[in-house]
Amino acid sequence: MGTPPKNTFTVERDRMLALKSELMKRLKKLERERTSQFGLIPLRDSDSSSGSTSDQLVFISSSDDDNENIEDSGASFFDSIRHTESDGVEKFPSPMSKARTIHDKVDAKSIIVPRRKNKVGLTIRIVLTLLMGYFDVITDFKVAYMYYYNRQFVVAYYIAGFAVFTLLIQAAVTIQQHKQKGWAECYGRALIALLGGAPIMEGAAVWIGKEDPTLLFPPTVMFAGIKGIEVAFEAVPGSIVQCLGLLSARRNEVHPIQIVGLCSSIFCGAFVMTDGNFGFICGKHRASPNDPYYQWVPNTPALSTRLMCKFGMFLFFVCYFSQFVYTMSIFVDAFGFCLAGQALAAELALLCMYKAYKGELCGVSILSHPTPLTNYVLPFLLKMGYYVLVCACPMLITAAPCELGPEVFAAIIVWRLSTNGVVSYVAISSENYHCDHMHNMSSQQGLIFNAVTLSGALIGLRLFFKNCCKKFNVSLFWKPKSGKEHIESAWRDPEVWGSNMNPVKTKDDDYWEWAILLHPTYLPLEELTSWLCYRLVKKYADRTTPRPSWMSGYEEIVFIKRILTIYNWKGVNEEEAQRVDDALETLFTSKSPKDLEWAWSGVGGGGAAKFRFFEKVKPRKDWLWKRRKVGSSVWESFMT
Repeated sequence: MGTPPKNTFTVERDRMLALKSELMKRLKKLERERTSQFGLIPLRDSDSSSGSTSDQLVFISSSDDDNENIEDSGASFFDSIRHTESDGVEKFPSPMSKARTIHDKVDAKSIIVPRRKNKVGLTIRIVLTLLMGYFDVITDFKVAYMYYYNRQFVVAYYIAGFAVFTLLIQAAVTIQQHKQKGWAECYGRALIALLGGAPIMEGAAVWIGKEDPTLLFPPTVMFAGIKGIEVAFEAVPGSIVQCLGLLSARRNEVHPIQIVGLCSSIFCGAFVMTDGNFGFICGKHRASPNDPYYQWVPNTPALSTRLMCKFGMFLFFVCYFSQFVYTMSIFVDAFGFCLAGQALAAELALLCMYKAYKGELCGVSILSHPTPLTNYVLPFLLKMGYYVLVCACPMLITAAPCELGPEVFAAIIVWRLSTNGVVSYVAISSENYHCDHMHNMSSQQGLIFNAVTLSGALIGLRLFFKNCCKKFNVSLFWKPKSGKEHIESAWRDPEVWGSNMNPVKTKDDDYWEWAILLHPTYLPLEELTSWLCYRLVKKYADRTTPRPSWMSGYEEIVFIKRILTIYNWKGVNEEEAQRVDDALETLFTSKSPKDLEWAWSGVGGGGAAKFRFFEKVKPRKDWLWKRRKVGSSVWESFMT
């Protein structure tokens, strides 16, 4: 006869007991690892009365008791169990669902409180960044005026044009940042940005540290973006034009302001990118201290180690930027702007073809509404901007799979360092080289300059890697990482996202943060649907449970718009759209068509609409998002 099968209750009870044991083991392991690796001090009952404090991050106990935590974990566990199939065989939950359950337990028991902000260090960094930026802009205008006074109008127009174009882009970004505050304040800030005041405004917002929900980006991201725009659209092309004019001038015609202007562009770009890299990575490291990619930040309290790590990166950027500027100047003088632009466009085209092959061409880290501009134009512009930055001053944040990716990031750097000397030698040796004045450099002098800058770049890399965190895996800077691996580590992995910066955050807050930070290209639609249609509806449908801030007031509208943005990006069928629409209807019954005019689909036309929120319900048909077979290989996209 055999042993009779266990009933459903017995199976679920055994799973819960095994899961509870696994949870406790993982929790103890995480606590030991964080304590030993990051200097975190777990607060025990015996420590609570001692009154001791520490500058490091500390664990604090949650207000929820153990029973509520276990019940919450069990609920999410049972929610992940699939219904039985027609043959009576029940599907077991995936390892990822168990990881999410473990993540729930970790969030409930140990929450990390960030250390107090160091206003002195922050003030010094902001002031230095602003001073170097404005010094670079002022010297560029002075150099442009000098060329204009000497009747070299083309060079003057190029230098001034790059600076004005940078101000226009900063003004446009400022309008998008503050458009929710009204047109008067929005255009007032845009006028200040046109006058060159955008870095001061955003630097002051970073120093104050007040989060405004009406802003499009956080102040730190906006400030970094403003400075990145200066480097990409003003420092890089402006320095190339200035270097070209400097190499084409006679020795007695060289003015000191030309040398100062060129050096200011190079050093300003290197300083801004060094500070931006450390600022970005330190913020990411505090938010997810166990993510291996963000562990290169020195974890030692020794100031000399941190300074040497920053100096190594700064030295690498200065030498790398100088070599790129010199090579491009020689190449432009020998073959013209047209051929130089075609060469860069060919490299960018190869990059885009590779990203399209991986299905990540239109993936960006900005959650934007699905329009033709954001679907096709914005991702390409971001790829182009990141490509220019990596050619001049690499930004480590561009190594994310939704941007350039670590393998592309490393390949561009190695390609530039290995070919700059060859390109400059060929350009100087060509018959088209036009610099016939006393400042002309021979082929041997060009090779010497490239050898010196290459040596300086390698020394900077050596100092950087020697003084960064000892436990950091250097191969992460060039090891390929797909969008699927990226989302696995960011959405589900409790080892990465097992901590919070805000002590009142919950698991739902984390899920929503991930939906904001990650582009819809990499969001698992099944996970998001389960979270929205089951967990949120079960928890907040009766309106008796206190809601988080992002589900009330103005943030309620933002929540609905972002949810619809994600599903419109991904493309859903009618059944799934109806389920999501019903969930939104249950959670938000007070919203009117005027509040959600862009997403409303039942106004006018053929009577009542079947869907209240969804404007269109149809899957994507674009070749960029579909799987395509080429021979035996499969072109996979994460938008299907």
